[in-house]
Amino acid sequence: SDRKREANDYISLMAKLIRMNLDTASESYIRLDDEIQRLDLYLQIEKLRFSEKFDYKITTGSKIDPVAIMIPNMIIQPFVENSIWHGIMPSSRNGFIKLSFNFEDVTVDNKTYKFFTIRIIDNGIGLTQAQKNKKDGHISKGIQIIQERLILLSKESKLPRPIFEDLNSNNKDTQGTEVVLSIPPELYKIISN
Repeated sequence: SDRKREANDYISLMAKLIRMNLDTASESYIRLDDEIQRLDLYLQIEKLRFSEKFDYKITTGSKIDPVAIMIPNMIIQPFVENSIWHGIMPSSRNGFIKLSFNFEDVTVDNKTYKFFTIRIIDNGIGLTQAQKNKKDGHISKGIQIIQERLILLSKESKLPRPIFEDLNSNNKDTQGTEVVLSIPPELYKIISN
């Protein structure tokens, strides 16, 4: 039956994701192509679980070679989870999540650095509304831990701290949230192919 096939799909995707997480659990860095594969698996699982309530797209900028970049491990999924749970699930529309990876120039104290930027955009209910739904302005533990870890990492390297913007667009007709994670040069690695 369809239900049975769906359950089987779910279990095999889940097993794959758990295996990937275990394989990389002890690593502080992960290759971008592995991270994209892991996020893709995670999103497929959530999509199945919530019976296709949302779609998603993962894109990389033209200058990005996912095989040649390593980024801090385990920093993206909690933000995506947040988008699904607090943005898309409470919304009545069909959801859409867009994940993009790019290099962006950021100027700090008159010096320009090439930051690795991760954007997580959803068309959910938006931040203001989501905050109202959360008890006492609760911020997810996972996200708090990541923020602290990135700030610690960048303090060690005396670099501008990663920038967290949680943007609820000012345009009344567009709903949703954009989270921008900017990783300074010291916090990502370019490896030769």
